[in-house]
Amino acid sequence: MISHRKSILFDVGVWISLSDGKCEESRVIRNRVRKLVRTEKVFAPLCPPSLWELRKQQGKSLAKCTELMEEFSLNISFRSAEQIFENEIVNFLNYILSGQPYPLPAKSVYGPLLCYLSDKIDITPSPDVPLEEQRNQIMHIRSSLERMGVSEYVRLTGGGSCPFPQLDGRFQQASINRRKLANASTNWARRIEQENIALSVILPKLNRARRKLPITLQAEVFRKIEELRKSRRYKSAIEHILRFCPALSAYVETMTLSELDISRKDNPNDFFDKELVVYGLSYPSIFTSFDGWIKSLVDMALQHGVLGGLAFSSSLSSLGVQLEAIENEI
Repeated sequence: MISHRKSILFDVGVWISLSDGKCEESRVIRNRVRKLVRTEKVFAPLCPPSLWELRKQQGKSLAKCTELMEEFSLNISFRSAEQIFENEIVNFLNYILSGQPYPLPAKSVYGPLLCYLSDKIDITPSPDVPLEEQRNQIMHIRSSLERMGVSEYVRLTGGGSCPFPQLDGRFQQASINRRKLANASTNWARRIEQENIALSVILPKLNRARRKLPITLQAEVFRKIEELRKSRRYKSAIEHILRFCPALSAYVETMTLSELDISRKDNPNDFFDKELVVYGLSYPSIFTSFDGWIKSLVDMALQHGVLGGLAFSSSLSSLGVQLEAIENEI
C-alpha cells in the first residue's frame, strides 16, 4: 500500500496552513499533494509530535486539520522512535551476519495510526469467560483499534488536550553539563552523544537481539563486532553502526546540535521540536517545517552530511519545487 510511495513529513504548522487554505499558494499546494496522494505517488505519515500538536487545536481549525491529515496520511503514522531504533538494531544485526545491507522495510518504520503507542496491540482476556467465547470479540477490538482514523482519534482525545511530557530540571542541567564538557566543539558534542546512545540504546538492544540467536551465530556476531572495532573505515564501531541506522543517527545529530544551542530550554515545545526532527532527518523523502529553529538545525545537519537523500523545505514555494520533481517522475 505504501512501499512504492514517497513519504512527506509536515510539521503541524504546515498542516494548519494547508488545511486553512488562507492564501492561494497554500490551496494550490494542497491540491497538488492531494493529486499525488490519489495517484499513489506520495503519502504524508503522521508522527507522535504531529498528533500531540494537533490536540492543541480546537474548533474549526481542529476539524479542518483533522480531515486533511486523515486524507493525506492514509491514517498511517511513524512508529515510535523507540520502536524504530529497535528495528534498526535488528536490521543491522542481520546485515553483519549476512554481509548484505538492506533498507529497513516500510512496515518497520510505519504502521496504523496508534502504532506510535505500542508495537503491537495486546488485549488481556477476562479470566471469567472461556477464551473461545472471547476470541471473536478480542479480534474485533484489535481490528477496530488498528483501523482507527484521525477523526475518531480526535473524537476520543478531544481538542485542547495536548499531553505535555513530564520534564524537570534534571534534563536541562544534564544538557548544560554536556555543553560544558563539549566546550563549544561540535565534534566533542557528537562524540558525547554517540557514547550516550551507545550505552543507553544500541548496546542493550543489540545484546537483547543477540541473545535470541543460536550460540554459533552469537559467536559470529562477536567476531564481526570485533572486526568493526579494528576497522579504519570509521572512527569507531558505534559510528559504523549509526551509518546503517538512520533514526539513531538522526537522534545523535539532533541532540548534538540542540545541546550546543543555549537558547534551547527544558520545555515541552522544545521536546516536540527535537522529536519531530529525529523523524524528519531519517526516513521521509521530503521534510517540511516553517519553524525557524528547525530550519537552522536542519541546515547544520546538512553541512555535516546527515540528510542523505532527504529534501527539506521551509516554505510553500520550496515545497512546490520538490513536489514538481515527484510529479515529473515517470
